[in-house]
Amino acid sequence: MVNTKRREFMKIAAGLGAMSALGAWPRFAFGADNSALSTQRVVMNSYPTKDNDFMRGWARGVEEASAALNMVYRDAVYNQSTEQQRASIENAPLNSIEAMVVLFYDAASSTEMMNLAQQTGIAAANNWSNAAWNTPLDIGEMYCAYQTSNDVIGTQLSVEAMFEAIGGKGKFVNIIGIPGNSASDMRQEGVHRALKKYPGIEMVAEVSGGFNRGGTLPVMEGVLASHSKIDAVYCASDDSAIGAITALEARKMQALVTSVDGIPELLDLIKQGRAYQTLALTGGWFSAYSTVRVFDKLNGIATSVPESMLYAGTILLDTPDSAAGYKALTFEEPKFPFDYTLMSKALNPDSWDPQNILAPLDPAELWSTDSWNKQEKPAGYELPEAYKTMRTDGSFDKTKQTYADHFKKDPYKQVRDATRNKKLIV
Repeated sequence: MVNTKRREFMKIAAGLGAMSALGAWPRFAFGADNSALSTQRVVMNSYPTKDNDFMRGWARGVEEASAALNMVYRDAVYNQSTEQQRASIENAPLNSIEAMVVLFYDAASSTEMMNLAQQTGIAAANNWSNAAWNTPLDIGEMYCAYQTSNDVIGTQLSVEAMFEAIGGKGKFVNIIGIPGNSASDMRQEGVHRALKKYPGIEMVAEVSGGFNRGGTLPVMEGVLASHSKIDAVYCASDDSAIGAITALEARKMQALVTSVDGIPELLDLIKQGRAYQTLALTGGWFSAYSTVRVFDKLNGIATSVPESMLYAGTILLDTPDSAAGYKALTFEEPKFPFDYTLMSKALNPDSWDPQNILAPLDPAELWSTDSWNKQEKPAGYELPEAYKTMRTDGSFDKTKQTYADHFKKDPYKQVRDATRNKKLIV
C-alpha cells in the first residue's frame, strides 16, 4: 500500500510551481478515464549513465511519459556505481518518490534494490537486468513490472543474417558486453546459437568490450594484431560497435559489423555502408512504458502473474532506408512518436495500446536446468507456484493474446516495412 502521508507531503511540497513546470495539460482520447490524473506523483528514473545516446533516449522516455501523466520527474543517474544507486533508492522516501523506473548495471544488485523499493512502498518497474531466480512475486506487489527484449532470439536472427551475407563461412569476432549482465549473457547465447547453425564460421575471439567504444577499441586492436583477416564482428552494443569499426578502419580492413541499440551514430554508419545492421531496442519506449506501468500501479491497476515479466518487440534495422527512418522518428523529431496516455490501462480500461508487441516471459523456462541459462537455485528457494502453473491454467496464452489484440497503433510500421524481414522480434 502506498504511503498516504508521504503522498500528502509530496502534494504540498510540489505545489503549483511543480504543476506549472509540466506545462500545458496533455490532451486525451475521447472516452478515456482521466480521473487518475487528478493526483500529481513523483517518479524517479534510476539509470547508469548519460554518456551515450541510448541512455539519453532512455531518460527522455521517462520525462515525456511523466509530463503526459502528471508526474514530476526526478533524474537519478548513478554513474555505474551500485553504491550511488542504492543511496538514491534509500533516500527516495525523503524526496517524496512514489514510483521508480530502473535499469540496473548488473543483475546481482537487482534483488536488494527492488526489495528496498518494496519496503518503502515505491512502485517499481525494472528493465533488462534481473537476478536469476528472483521474480516480482518474490519481492512483493510494488515490483509491478519487468520488461526485457528477447535478446537471445533477436541476436540469433541478426547474426544469422550477417553470416548469410558473408556466404556462411569466414572468421568471426564476438565482442560481449559485461559478463553477468543479463542482456550481455542473452546476446552471447544468441551468438552461440547462430554459430551452431553455421559450421563454416570460425570464431577467432570472444572478448568483453564493456558495452562501450572505449573498452572495445583496445581489445579489437588486440584481436586484429593476431588476425590479418576478419569477415564479421558482433558487438553487444552500438557504442561497442563504433569502437570495433574504428579499429578495423585504422587498419584499412573491411568486415560486416552488427550490434544492438539503434543510436544515431551507428545508424549513420549503416547508411554509409560502414556498419551492417543493428537490433533497435528503442530505449525510450521501454522507459516510457515502465513509467506507464508504475503510474497504473499507483492508480489501482493490478498486475497479473504472466504480465509481471514481459518480452517486448525489437526491430532489426538492416537497410539504409530503415536506419534513416528509425533515426528520424526516434532522434530528430521533437518528441517520441508514442501516445503515452493511450498506453495506460488506468486511463483507457478497454482501449489501452502498448504500441509495441509484448509477450509473457516464463522464468521457469528461462532459468531451468534444461535452459541455456540454467542457474543454481538459492538453497531452499522455490519458484512461486503461479509461475509454475501459468502455462497449464491458460493464463500465459491468454495474456499473450490479450497483448497482441491491444497492439494496434505501431509508430514504427514504416520503418519495419523498409527492413528486409519486416517483423517485430519478440
